[in-house]
Amino acid sequence: MISYKDIIQSYCRALLINDYQTMISLFSEDAKVFSFLVGEKSAPKFYQNLFKTSRRTQVELKNMFIGENKITAAAYLDIVAVRDEKFTVQFEAVDMFEFNAENKITTLRIIMDTYPLRKLQNDCDTAKV
Repeated sequence: MISYKDIIQSYCRALLINDYQTMISLFSEDAKVFSFLVGEKSAPKFYQNLFKTSRRTQVELKNMFIGENKITAAAYLDIVAVRDEKFTVQFEAVDMFEFNAENKITTLRIIMDTYPLRKLQNDCDTAKV
């Protein structure tokens, strides 16, 4: 039986190399992703858009937590996202996973430190003045 640790490590590898097929194979057919940036999306739509707009991503899995209820897990990540030469942002996030009986991800909630994005926006606004 595949462990949540293995699934989260596969998730991080797929995120690192923009591997859409591997990423989607980790999710149930009706899985949802919740992100403050885009709201609620189906997993396929979320990752199609993410991988289409990201040139590359660096991912460091800092820690992992398995829930007492045995159907949840969390990954503490340090991420550097590169969209193009002018847009690179580093942030920390906690990805909260819920799993079904087949060990597929049914819900992913991305909780991230928004300060780097707010600072980037503030820097852009200041540069326009």
